Amino acid sequence: MQVPKLKIGDKEYRAGTLKMKAWRNIVKVQKDIGKIDQVKAMQDEDLMFKMAKTLEVMFNNPDVTAELILEEMDVMDFVPAVQKVSEWVTMQVVGKLGEFPKNSPMTGRS
Repeated sequence: MQVPKLKIGDKEYRAGTLKMKAWRNIVKVQKDIGKIDQVKAMQDEDLMFKMAKTLEVMFNNPDVTAELILEEMDVMDFVPAVQKVSEWVTMQVVGKLGEFPKNSPMTGRS
């Protein structure tokens, strides 16, 4: 899977190196989304900010802020961007977890 890109206005940004903070943000947003239905999610400004903050952390660029995303990003690009970042992070983490030896206590398999 390719490194996610984010388009805000005329500029395009590439996701930075995956940091723990970004992974934690993704997990929190996924949990929050799982707790409410789609209609409520569309109306939840707090959740929108968390999603934008997740993109900010993931792209790790001083020009990409949650506030800028919420003000300038195309509405139709917002949720797909969060989904792509979430999928990319999941693929990265699962790939690394798959590198543990079968008998490792970290995998729970023998």
